[in-house]
Amino acid sequence: MLQDRKRLIRKLFKRLENRRAHAYLARQGVTAVLKRGFEGEIPPVVYDLSNMHRIVRRRRPKTILEFGVGFSTIAMAMALHQNYEQDRSAHGSETTPKPGRLWSVDAGRDWIENVKKKIPDHLRPYVEFRHSEVEARLHEGELCHMYKDLPNVVPDFVYLDAPDPRDVKGAINGLSYTLETGGVRQVAAADLLLYESSLKRGFFMLIDARYNNMHFLHRHLKRNYRVTVNRVHNVSTFELLEHTGRH
Repeated sequence: MLQDRKRLIRKLFKRLENRRAHAYLARQGVTAVLKRGFEGEIPPVVYDLSNMHRIVRRRRPKTILEFGVGFSTIAMAMALHQNYEQDRSAHGSETTPKPGRLWSVDAGRDWIENVKKKIPDHLRPYVEFRHSEVEARLHEGELCHMYKDLPNVVPDFVYLDAPDPRDVKGAINGLSYTLETGGVRQVAAADLLLYESSLKRGFFMLIDARYNNMHFLHRHLKRNYRVTVNRVHNVSTFELLEHTGRH
């Protein structure tokens, strides 16, 4: 009975937050630029979009790295645009800080083209699309994967929502991400390990579900992070607290 009551409360809370997310996206003008693309496209999750839009508006990152194109690309580009317009209004055209940029990496050319076709013209300058294959790797005895062609940047904010395990090519000692039984292996993206040594204090990462990946990174990232997990909305975050030091 107690568990049923907790589930009901969680469900009602999530419904309330989704309603607030809808209202927030509408107020910010994000809803108006979220157009549907080709058939089979994953529908937008309003809480996720409002959450990442809020993060970009509040933390004001200059360099965003996104793994997995989609509605998220447009929502974050909109936030970067609003940040720039706000800076321009506050500082004037001569002293306005440079606008932020979003590098969006994906293994699917079709998904990239889908977003390119529907992103509004005024948001295109904020986004750099990068197509890259993903390959299986081995890190400290654990099976993982990395994109082969990563953006040469130092990200302030990372949004991790890719790749699909079926996009991971290759195998390690016969182990691949597409199983002989017909299923797929849980993802373990290790790309951030390459970036970690140059990350700056205040770096922030948002992971969409992918709890196995969250635990993998928590085991292998060596610097000091504040890690939070939101089981209601299936997201987790890493915030870098120091320039050096282990967990």
